[in-house]
Amino acid sequence: MDEHARWCARLEWLLIVLAAVWLAFAVYPEAQLDNDMSRFASVERLVEAGTWVIDDSPFHYKKPRGKRPATPIVDRAKMGDHFYSTKPPMMSFLMAGEYWVWRHVFGLSFANETQHRFLIWVLTYTFVALPFLSIGLVYRWAGGWFISDPFVRLVGMFVLLFCNQLWGFSRTLNNHVPSAAMLFFSMIAAIGLVHGKVAPKAWLFALIGFAAGMLPTFDLPGMFFCIPLFLYLLWFFPKPTLTWFVIGAIIPLGLHFALTYWITGGLIPVYMQKELYHYEDSYWDRMGGIDALQEPKWLYFFHLSVGRKGLFSLYPILVLSVLAVLGSFRQPASETQTKAPRVEGLALVALTLLWMLFYTIKTNNYGGVSFGYRWFMFFTPALAFYSLFAIERMKQGWGWAVVCLLIAISFYSGWQCSVDPWTVNEEWTCRFLGKWEFK
Repeated sequence: MDEHARWCARLEWLLIVLAAVWLAFAVYPEAQLDNDMSRFASVERLVEAGTWVIDDSPFHYKKPRGKRPATPIVDRAKMGDHFYSTKPPMMSFLMAGEYWVWRHVFGLSFANETQHRFLIWVLTYTFVALPFLSIGLVYRWAGGWFISDPFVRLVGMFVLLFCNQLWGFSRTLNNHVPSAAMLFFSMIAAIGLVHGKVAPKAWLFALIGFAAGMLPTFDLPGMFFCIPLFLYLLWFFPKPTLTWFVIGAIIPLGLHFALTYWITGGLIPVYMQKELYHYEDSYWDRMGGIDALQEPKWLYFFHLSVGRKGLFSLYPILVLSVLAVLGSFRQPASETQTKAPRVEGLALVALTLLWMLFYTIKTNNYGGVSFGYRWFMFFTPALAFYSLFAIERMKQGWGWAVVCLLIAISFYSGWQCSVDPWTVNEEWTCRFLGKWEFK
């Protein structure tokens, strides 16, 4: 490694450290909205009472603010006479394990106001900030497999950490950031195996399977990625995929269904049983604001792709992922070091489009009160990684000027999200395309 490469590597580590330190101060020490309060309610009740029923949790009701009285969270469902969180159970169960340690080993409790703030901070840092930082670590491990230029790898680290929504949403409890980390690791490791960049060890297949199995337990649409990933590895490595990958995946999937059965007495999660949302005075029967939008599907697709909350309007650096895939078909098949793996890139772009169409058909609220389209988050590191192959071909002249402009816009959007991830109409695109007006 020459001196230039060593300096680039050091700066990559510096970016990871800066992100870690920033998050240490930026992670919210209070539950912000219904989204995180719903999960903390399950965590608190599991440890304090051994139940998923959140009726008596201090997180079940938002605190009074001004003239507004205490109100129940909206991310809840009712079974029988009791309320439950609508969130997938796996993340809450794992968080409860950490809270159990803080509660029974160190004597800390949510009931104590000072300890309450620390516990929210440390649980959020563990389950959201650390997975975010792990994306940078995985990239440090694998970036050199296909990207030969150390400066482009340094630019890639900046793009991965600071040119998307993950930066801002790592401040607050959510399932999208850890899902992004799982998808990114499993994708990178699988590509490395197939292209001979890493030895096909049993433990690595098991680890990829575990990450792929965890992904849909945190974010159900991740199944769109996990099934093709399994088939991809099965084609090249049938025996270790059918053994070690499957063993790794069965562990989280089995636990997910066991937890679901514990909560509901069946295998269908609470959040998929929409009839449980229709209780007396339910928010879901009288939705307002962005939750109640009734836009034409074409307009919805426009705004989630290149409009007000668009993946490619807010973070245009990701457009280069598509260009990289198209460009890879123009290069000789013998080039492996500066070429995006073709089939894998094409599959990633196709899965992204499929996922966008799925959400266009199934939803109508852009992920609710959030900066940008928050359901896109778990795909962004994978797309950012593929963008680097195009950047490597645009390092000179006007091409580099275009790259810098795209990075600047993406960074600005990421910075806006880091100021307040739970907001609406604050995206810079709303200043050009107009804000939503809510009744």
